[in-house]
Amino acid sequence: MKLNQRLLVAALALVAVPASFAQGFDQCGTVEAGVTCPRLFRADDQSLWLLDVSLTSYQLGDRLRVQGAADPFCFNLCQQGNGCINGSTLLACGLMPSVICAPGALNSTGQAGTIAASGSVQVIDDDLTLEARQLPPGSFAYFITSRTLTPPVPMPGGSRGFLCLGGSVGRFQQQVGAVNAAGVYRISTDPGAGPQRFSLTAFPQPNGTVPVMAGETWGFQCWHRDNVGGAATSNFSEGVSLTFS
Repeated sequence: MKLNQRLLVAALALVAVPASFAQGFDQCGTVEAGVTCPRLFRADDQSLWLLDVSLTSYQLGDRLRVQGAADPFCFNLCQQGNGCINGSTLLACGLMPSVICAPGALNSTGQAGTIAASGSVQVIDDDLTLEARQLPPGSFAYFITSRTLTPPVPMPGGSRGFLCLGGSVGRFQQQVGAVNAAGVYRISTDPGAGPQRFSLTAFPQPNGTVPVMAGETWGFQCWHRDNVGGAATSNFSEGVSLTFS
């Protein structure tokens, strides 16, 4: 017979967690049924956790973001999983990109280019927007991507800035465009993106396109033209990486 989730949460709250065991936790994942516990949290890295707050208001398969302290040595009656999350905070699960190659080199605006990402890491959603900011207005730009992240390589190919992508680097050349007056260049899977539209089903690679697969991590940077001191040049923004599920 399954135990009541609220009783398990109450019992968990009575167990003191040594500070040396607790580790910071911040992941997205899904609500899933347990063998003994009615609701557990399956993180995107496939670890499984009992939370110290009730999940009974969530449906199986719902996605959420959980922040708290992970304790792999906690006492619980679930008979499965990697441990407990204490001090749990439940949030909506948006993108959580990791910043790479930061800060970038300054461009002619006196700032370094940055990247913002929004949408969903669920491949099936085909929902991603990449926005490069603080770029020189009017300059031409495009995004590049790779599954290989590297330490920063300065001035690659004679360009200013740093490159943190290696291996098979793809260029979103079909989405090349001009930076707007606000210093922003954007590409998106949104149908309204026009020429700057792309899809997770066709990421560019040197020999064609490939679909993004669950479990893959992809890095992104923006390359753009620039003019510094009257001399034509180019530069790279900082980068971000996303792990899809």
